[in-house]
Amino acid sequence: MYIYYYKKQHGISKTKILGITIYKKYQSCGYTIRKYFANFVKIKINSINKKIYVLGIQVYSRSDKFKKLENYINTKLQEYKVKQQKMLSVAFLHSKVFPQFKGVHLNDSIVIIGCGPSLSYYEPNSQNKHIALNRAISYDKVHFDYYFCTDARDDMRQWLSKYSNYNCKKFYGQHFNFVTSIDNRGCANIPESDAIRDNAYRFYSNAFDMEFYQDISTCPLMDYGSIAFCAAQFALYTMPKKIYLVGCDCTNNGYFNNTSLQQPLRLNKVINGYKKLKFFAQIYYPDIEIISVNPVGLKGMFKDVYTQSYVDEHPELLNENIEILKQNEEKELINK
Repeated sequence: MYIYYYKKQHGISKTKILGITIYKKYQSCGYTIRKYFANFVKIKINSINKKIYVLGIQVYSRSDKFKKLENYINTKLQEYKVKQQKMLSVAFLHSKVFPQFKGVHLNDSIVIIGCGPSLSYYEPNSQNKHIALNRAISYDKVHFDYYFCTDARDDMRQWLSKYSNYNCKKFYGQHFNFVTSIDNRGCANIPESDAIRDNAYRFYSNAFDMEFYQDISTCPLMDYGSIAFCAAQFALYTMPKKIYLVGCDCTNNGYFNNTSLQQPLRLNKVINGYKKLKFFAQIYYPDIEIISVNPVGLKGMFKDVYTQSYVDEHPELLNENIEILKQNEEKELINK
C-alpha cells in the first residue's frame, strides 16, 4: 500500500493517503464536483451555483444569494409598478383640480397662515389672499380664501367638522406613500367622506423623499413634514407678486392660541424643506418674492419683515437692521 497516491485519468483526479481517498475531482451534469475525506465534504460548483454538503447534507448554496437578489429585484419592480400606478392616479386627479387656478392671482399678494405663536402679532390686510393651514382656520381676524389640510390624526377631524360650512376653497390632501389609514409618522389620511361633506378638492402629497415638481397639475405636492409646503406650491402656481409666510415659525413652541403641539415637528426636515422651496422658487418663479413675517426658525431664509407689535415685545430686534411692517403702511407695502 502506498502512503500517498495520486491519479488523474479521463477527467477524474484522485488523491489517497494510506488508502483513504482524501480528494476526488470530476465533472458531472454541468458541475465540477470535489469530494474531500472519503466524501465527508462534497462541493458542487458551476458558473452560477455553489453547493456544499457535509455527510450528504447541504449546508450552503450560493444560489440562495441569487434567489435573494431575484426577490429584491422583483420587490423593487413591484414597488415601481405601484408607484407608476399612483402617479397615474395623481395625474388624473390633479389635472381636474389645479389647472383652473394657474396664474389666477397674477400681481396679487398671498398670505400663507400657519399656527405658530407669531401669528398673534399679524396685522391683516383684507385686500390680500389668505391661505389657512390646519388649525389656523380658527384665526378669526381674516376671512380665508383657501384652506389646506392633509392630516386627520388626533382632533383634526373635529376641526374639519366644526368648519365644514366655512366658505372658502378647501384642499384635503392624501399621502402618496401609503394606502393604510395611518403611516409610520402617525399621520392619518382625511377620509373621503369628510372631503365630500365639506365639498373639498382632493390632492396627493408626498413626504421627504422627492423634489418639488414644477407642474402640480400632473404631479404630487411635497410636504416635507409641513402642510405649508403644499400651500406654498399652490400659491406659486397661482403666480402672485408676493407670498407672505405668517405663523410659519418652524419651532415646537406650540400654537398661536397658547395650546401645545399635538406632535413635534421634525425641524431639521422642515428647515431643509424650506431650503428646497427657496431654491425651487428661485429657479421656476424668480419674479415672486417670498417674505417671512415675524420669522423665528426661518429667520434669514427669505426676506424678513416684522410687525410693530412683535418688535414691541422683542425690543432686542431693534439692535438689528430690520424692516418693520407698520400698520399704516401695510396696505401700500404689501400690494406695491
